[in-house]
Amino acid sequence: MYSFIVNLVLIIAFGVMVYLLASALPRVKASGESGLVRQRLGKSVRLEKIDEAIKRSYDKLLRRLKVAILKADNIVSRKLNNSDNKL
Repeated sequence: MYSFIVNLVLIIAFGVMVYLLASALPRVKASGESGLVRQRLGKSVRLEKIDEAIKRSYDKLLRRLKVAILKADNIVSRKLNNSDNKL
């Protein structure tokens, strides 16, 4: 069971690293596309808008996670400082 958990954590960490690497790579436009194909794709799917929405939600998630971690840290600190078993 221990090896399964370690493998799971490693696979998730690798997936996060690949995602961060892929999101950091610069966008390269293909010059070989025809105007018609580019025009159809541009009208049907707005990749820039989708990318911005993902970035906004990712930033919001990180901010909320930071607040939750800080709240948990404050709770633990208060419990440790107010405990009767101080060293």
